[in-house]
Amino acid sequence: MNEWMAVHTRYATPRPRRTVREFWRRQFGGAPTRAQRRFDVTFGVILPVLCFVFDPFVFSGRGEYGGGLYPQCQLYVYTLSALEMVALCAWLLFAAGRRPAALAGVLFAGALFSFVVGLAILPFSLLGLLFIIGVLGFVPFLTAFVYLRNGWRAACSVSHAGVGLSSLTALAFAFGFFFALGAPAVARVSVKNEVEAAMKDVCEGEEISPARLRALRAAAAVSGSSAYDEIAWEYYGEPDAYRRARLAKCYAEVTVGGDIKRRLEILLD
Repeated sequence: MNEWMAVHTRYATPRPRRTVREFWRRQFGGAPTRAQRRFDVTFGVILPVLCFVFDPFVFSGRGEYGGGLYPQCQLYVYTLSALEMVALCAWLLFAAGRRPAALAGVLFAGALFSFVVGLAILPFSLLGLLFIIGVLGFVPFLTAFVYLRNGWRAACSVSHAGVGLSSLTALAFAFGFFFALGAPAVARVSVKNEVEAAMKDVCEGEEISPARLRALRAAAAVSGSSAYDEIAWEYYGEPDAYRRARLAKCYAEVTVGGDIKRRLEILLD
């Protein structure tokens, strides 16, 4: 009888329910589990890369009409994403024994950036669910969660190491945050300046130097043809036939065979 009651009591005792607060505490507190690391690598590195590779129309502009939703942001998005992936891998691989205030700032910037990207493409992601591919549009939200979690852990490791919120630590955090958001913008401005300098040389009858041509081609591989639309607009407004021919040649050289007339048709459509 006593044995039956003991067994009955054991099975009748309700298991403690895991609350939402405990769930979030596990996500952000303590050492990361193996499952969390796999999740972070998958949604922080692998899937974002696949989204960029198979991007049909958001940033790459590889659609039927070559447009895209935000092709002018391609260089900024690719540069910032690459920076964030490197920062995440550095934190996951070499976090032990470090006090990464600047790295925490970089990761928090990545969380904010990924969340904004997710919001920007959300209407198209919802529409794309009809064609299954829209599921990829929700990856930025999970990527934002990955960067937020690891940024939080990086910030907590600073305080646990006894550093506290000193002015130097706060400065390092702010530097990482604004560097992550600002460095890609500087790269975009640099490309724009190079394009303007190239147009000036062409309009003045000079040839583009090999070094500048290599730099412009390298940037074109990342930023896409939208970074060089100023050449197309200059071609459109240039009345002189000789200069128009030189601008068309310049565009073809920079974009490696790009057709300036076709690009102009897309821009004017």
